[in-house]
Amino acid sequence: MSSSIDFSLSSSTDSKKVIQFPTSLYDYMEYTFLWIESTWVDDITRKGLDYMGPSIISHDIPKFKEILISWKNLFSLATEQFDVPIGYDFETSERYKETLDKSKTLYLIESLIVLCDLAIELDDTITVYGL
Repeated sequence: MSSSIDFSLSSSTDSKKVIQFPTSLYDYMEYTFLWIESTWVDDITRKGLDYMGPSIISHDIPKFKEILISWKNLFSLATEQFDVPIGYDFETSERYKETLDKSKTLYLIESLIVLCDLAIELDDTITVYGL
């Protein structure tokens, strides 16, 4: 997992509190993130998260949390190692895949759920740093 989408409390300056989410897992879950609104660097509110730059989740944090809980429940049914598609070879009609670890995946999602809880408790927002 060479690159990540990073999540943190907007008010936090502690780099140790950044959750680094692998792009392969993010890409797999991305379409459900279109169900939330976030504010992008140009100060315009849009559906989803900015893949290439920063965005801020504010009023949709509870919805984001519920989406994450649903993914956590789905991934709890996975095998210990599972594949997610990361591309497609049109010449061979084969999908490129990345193998993920169930326990690491659940830990990452649980970490984001805790971040949502903390943001709600502190009346903070979540900053998402795209690639």
